[in-house]
Amino acid sequence: MQQPVVNYLGSCCDVNARTSDTLEESTRMNVNRTEQIKTEHEIIADLERLSQESGFIYTFCIMVIDFLLIPPDEVADTNWHRRPNLEELSFLLGLMVKHPFRLTDPPTESKAHQQISTAFGLFEQLHSAQDFRPVTPATEAEQDLDYRAAENAQAFEDWMQGGQGMVEPIFYGGGGAFDFQYLEMAERRYRDDKEWLCDHLGVSFESFLEIARSLKQLPSVRANNIRNESTFEEMCLQWIEILSFRPDDIPGVTRGSIDSFLRTFAVSPGEANQKFDTIGAYNEVHSHPIIRLEQDRYFLPIFFNLAESIYESPYYWMLGDSRYEETGFQNRGNATEQIAYELLAQAFGENNVYRGVKIRKGKGDVTDIDVLAFKGNKAVIVQAKSKKLTVASRRGEAESLKRDFQNAIQDAYDQALVSQKAVLEAGNALTVDGRPLTQVVGAFDEVYIVCLTGDHYPAATTQLETYLQKEESDPFPLAMSIFDLDIVTFYLRDPYDLLYYLRQRSNHATIFMSDSEMGFLAVHLRSNLVPTEDFDRIYIPQDIAQLIDAHFPVAKGHWPYTDAADRLFSEWRNEEYTRLVNEVKMSGHHETADEVFLLYDMHESDADNFIDIFNRVKRETLRDGKFHNAAIFSSRTRRGITFVSYPKSPSHIEEQAFQEKFRALAIAQKHKKRSGEWLGLASREGSLRAVDAVWYSKEPWQPDPTLDNLVEPLMDPRKAVNADGRRVGRNEPCPCGSGLKFKKCHGRLRRGQTG
Repeated sequence: MQQPVVNYLGSCCDVNARTSDTLEESTRMNVNRTEQIKTEHEIIADLERLSQESGFIYTFCIMVIDFLLIPPDEVADTNWHRRPNLEELSFLLGLMVKHPFRLTDPPTESKAHQQISTAFGLFEQLHSAQDFRPVTPATEAEQDLDYRAAENAQAFEDWMQGGQGMVEPIFYGGGGAFDFQYLEMAERRYRDDKEWLCDHLGVSFESFLEIARSLKQLPSVRANNIRNESTFEEMCLQWIEILSFRPDDIPGVTRGSIDSFLRTFAVSPGEANQKFDTIGAYNEVHSHPIIRLEQDRYFLPIFFNLAESIYESPYYWMLGDSRYEETGFQNRGNATEQIAYELLAQAFGENNVYRGVKIRKGKGDVTDIDVLAFKGNKAVIVQAKSKKLTVASRRGEAESLKRDFQNAIQDAYDQALVSQKAVLEAGNALTVDGRPLTQVVGAFDEVYIVCLTGDHYPAATTQLETYLQKEESDPFPLAMSIFDLDIVTFYLRDPYDLLYYLRQRSNHATIFMSDSEMGFLAVHLRSNLVPTEDFDRIYIPQDIAQLIDAHFPVAKGHWPYTDAADRLFSEWRNEEYTRLVNEVKMSGHHETADEVFLLYDMHESDADNFIDIFNRVKRETLRDGKFHNAAIFSSRTRRGITFVSYPKSPSHIEEQAFQEKFRALAIAQKHKKRSGEWLGLASREGSLRAVDAVWYSKEPWQPDPTLDNLVEPLMDPRKAVNADGRRVGRNEPCPCGSGLKFKKCHGRLRRGQTG
């Protein structure tokens, strides 16, 4: 998610329309601007001076309304590179609260334009100050392109490993969640801490959540009262009113709850952030996002920061209570595991998801799994950690970054890797609370690893690529937050769909690159993360993730519907193909996941062609009442599919004979093509189903003289011979391996019933 923080102001589109000229003018004023290169500290000092100019608080309100409070239908197309984002505006607010606010003298319109232009220019410089600087050639030898490429590649690697390269993706990586997610998850995260929180706050934690939700709605109410015929100075006063509130504006809770809420989350300008002067430093407006303006009047320009603080701050409160610190820490870890269990159970069903799985080999424990989910021959191991990214890491301190990554992701991966190998190893026992999971012993051939954090862990995908330590043969994990998992399981509620996503992410981790999990997910929902032969690596721009920004809040009921929400999904539709895939999912085979994966790997045009061929084969059987078949094969992937249509049979024996022929034919075609993976699909004449029989094999191809001799006869019963080359007798076993006599099996089909 590039900016998953966008609020909706109901009918405040007029406000945006009134201020849109400001954005356009500010952008124009920054085109072709040349500035002397400044250091980060010089740029931040200039930003702080700007924030103290007369009337700047009103200009800041314009920036928040214009740049963050975006109508839902514009979210998908918003260019965040051309406007300050959430983190930059929060940073600017952090500089503002270092000094007392001056509410007098709203700026003139031209002054506001100039202040916005200056702020935009300084943020551009701040962004550029974090960029990688290629090596400048100093000698003639260094002009060689290959030499420079190698030098720059090493310099870039050193830059990333040294921590400087992480500052930008951490700072500009967005909020990592939607504000409503923070509030929903806070309720679930602290359900075992309610009593302590009530004692600590003096009121219930639920009342805090109720107050927050009321404050989120206030700007929409205020925006409805905007008088657009006002002067610019009058508009400034109205804009700050939209982003302000008084205790009396909050209905449904006691004044005691409101007072406790304000004591907890409010800060006074001039008394905060006195040492705040660099990117990554602790910014008090993240934990205390409500600003006291005057008696009983408060300023809340960025609601997202309040939602995030409600989710994260209780952890720090508990650290201050030595008697409860350990209990709070345990509850926090348990809550992350429990939420992960509940999210995965939505897809896999409660009978296929377990917490606290222990793996035993012989008489001793090998390891344990926080959450195990499975379907057929595929499983998911989730190792959860409640580790946060520290302030030192946000500043780009290399050792701190590596230490935080070790604690939050590497340790989870190392433990999950031990579990993954133990689960795949025959003879190990899995138990939950002492009860054996007999249904999973030796059941899996692939296990996907998810390293889960209970908090938003900025730039997790970037850090994974830079810092992960693994053997070449070991699988790649996914590193995601509980908020990412919430969204992934929302869109991929079918277990096979979720498993396919995890498989694509893991198998193609060195091909697809994205700054966030939502970038991967958005592309997958549109095109299944299937690589092409054209590129070795594919970078996913973050504006793709904005399609989720436009859809997810609508789907969850937090935004009104707009056409932009529909753009997340592929426009390609083939109802017959979808129906066929869904029926394959219901086949009940242990390897159904593999069957579905093979179908999902198809390009859209190939899927259309697939259905056309299958329908043609079916029509031929309807026309002449005979057995017909076709096959497709990919020489690149060494995979293929057999299509069969067979006539209705008056007896079960004949039905069985046709299906045995179908399976034998698929085996023969797989062997003939020397394929490692093959799917067979059969349809009975006149059936209302898309497919009536499914056969699948991914046994590696290997030479087999006996099967070599049987391939042609299996593909054409008129040529049926024994392994020694003799013509098959009517009473001999059928060479297809059905166990039936030839006259009861393929011998019945000698009279021209071949495709």
